[in-house]
Amino acid sequence: MKSSSMKKISKRASQNERGTGHGAETGLADRAEANEVLQAEDESLRKFSGRLLRLQDDEHRRIARDLHDITGQKLAVQSMALSQLLNSKSAVLDDETRRVLSDCDTINKQVGEEIRTLSYLLHPPLLDELGLPSAVKWYAERFERRTGIRVKVDMYPELNRLPADIEMTLFRIIQESLTNVHRYSGSSEAFVLVKLVGEQIEAKIEDRGRGIHRDALNELNETKGKIALLGAGIQSMKERLRQFDGKLEIASRTNEGTVITATVPLSPHLANGKQKSPKGN
Repeated sequence: MKSSSMKKISKRASQNERGTGHGAETGLADRAEANEVLQAEDESLRKFSGRLLRLQDDEHRRIARDLHDITGQKLAVQSMALSQLLNSKSAVLDDETRRVLSDCDTINKQVGEEIRTLSYLLHPPLLDELGLPSAVKWYAERFERRTGIRVKVDMYPELNRLPADIEMTLFRIIQESLTNVHRYSGSSEAFVLVKLVGEQIEAKIEDRGRGIHRDALNELNETKGKIALLGAGIQSMKERLRQFDGKLEIASRTNEGTVITATVPLSPHLANGKQKSPKGN
């Protein structure tokens, strides 16, 4: 929906086109005003989008904590109770009852492990405690176990802690990119590289899969267009990077693989490695 300012500008532009305006100078002024309005609305939309992303991340953190601290603990208590019953010498259990209890104990432990994995995927505690390199390496190891896709991680050796929201953005982009490798590429291996390039940090995720068709690739690289299943994840990455004036580039060739590159500009003191705090702003 157009704002009232944009409606007024559109009306004046129409009048100028019919020759009822005040000439070329008025037209230029109207266009300048329209650009200012668009820039203001774009900035407002970016701030609103940023708030939504932060709320989403906060909700993921809360759910992850509840799954780990509440649901996980209850499953652990239940598992101890089952084990105690099975190992009790005073309990008189027939073979069928013992088999059922043993199956329940096994399933309970499996559910507990799945809950822990889901909790860490929603919000890895290593990201808060140790930073991006540890969280990415941890995620890559678990990703290999779940999918069988080999992942080589190469992190800039002198990478210090970055602001928490930038670390979260880069982690989510790596996470989403590897998920796409698993779902769509057919690749047996993937590569993750995070490094400093001048005064910006760059995260590159590469596979050796089937690639993306040129038409689909052009659509994904556009800021507008249809959002397909893969495209929805790409648009989410772009929106995260947009909060920091970052950019996302996708390069791909059919049957040769895909490379996703995310870059985020850093202030000079961050790029020079002087930043230690994970919550700097």
